[in-house]
Amino acid sequence: MIAMLWAPLWAVLLAVGSGSIPRAEILLRGPTQGATLDCGRFGTTRVELDLARGEERRLIVPLAHRPLDDAPPEIAGGALFLGYREPSPRPARPVGTLLPPVGAEPPRADPLALVLVLVGALLVLACRRRPGWALAWGLCLGGAVALVQGRGGPAPPQSARLLEGELWEEDGGTLWELVEGAAGELACDPAGDLEIEVRPASAPIDFRGRFEGARAEPRWTVRSGIRGAALWRRAPLDVGSRRLAAEANLWGDLAAVWVRGEGGVWRARGSWPLGDPLPQAREGASPPGWLIAGLPMGRGALVARLDPAAWGGPPSPGTGATPARVWLRLVGFESKGER
Repeated sequence: MIAMLWAPLWAVLLAVGSGSIPRAEILLRGPTQGATLDCGRFGTTRVELDLARGEERRLIVPLAHRPLDDAPPEIAGGALFLGYREPSPRPARPVGTLLPPVGAEPPRADPLALVLVLVGALLVLACRRRPGWALAWGLCLGGAVALVQGRGGPAPPQSARLLEGELWEEDGGTLWELVEGAAGELACDPAGDLEIEVRPASAPIDFRGRFEGARAEPRWTVRSGIRGAALWRRAPLDVGSRRLAAEANLWGDLAAVWVRGEGGVWRARGSWPLGDPLPQAREGASPPGWLIAGLPMGRGALVARLDPAAWGGPPSPGTGATPARVWLRLVGFESKGER
């Protein structure tokens, strides 16, 4: 029940603040140690590259904002602005895409803690002529509030990845997208079209490209200028010959699986090893509320948490690693007898 109530709320929260990142071409000329492109309240782009006199290099850089009149950003350092790059048409994406939660959400007050605070205020007010009693009540209820507020579940991870898929009924093909999130700072690759999302949606974003040498490829990161913000990147995902079907798991070991039939009921299936058919339904916990948010009704679906050893998409740009926690959703998954 809690998962069903949480799902639509999470879908609403995720409906704001997204967009493709504009890119521009610049020419760096030495001697220089880099350049900064300032997009005002939207954020900045910093390129760190040592060039000697006579050296130069053309770069494609991401920007926090592109004005309607295509005016160039303010540039500090040895760089020449050559113009904006036109984006490619946005590729098709699976239905119902969302953002995996990462550890950047502000703390929320527990409803019971709020009630205790109100009761405490009333008791202290009632004992205002007896300071000793008022102090005792305040200490007792303060400790109770601390216990209640700290009883919540574990905090969201600092980074997470979601593999989002949709099975096409017409030809049996599958469309996949990768969504990766992190708290504070996120690795990215502006070589191709880049789509970054940030919460809060109005937060400025700062890109930073670091070069190990004059001819090396940069390592790009993006972070927000607001403390506690979270960022996500979206990218099309090529899964190769991997697939999931009730007859066999041709993807990898799945640590926990839930399947929904056309009737809308989610059933736990436990773990699903590579090569095995889909396990039978069993008693188990409901899927995480955020993980089932926004999925279209009237179609079968599968959601899962991947085993750490399973393929969870390509390594993150510049890091060579995959986030420790990877989730998967597949719309259009069908299991015989599932309602």
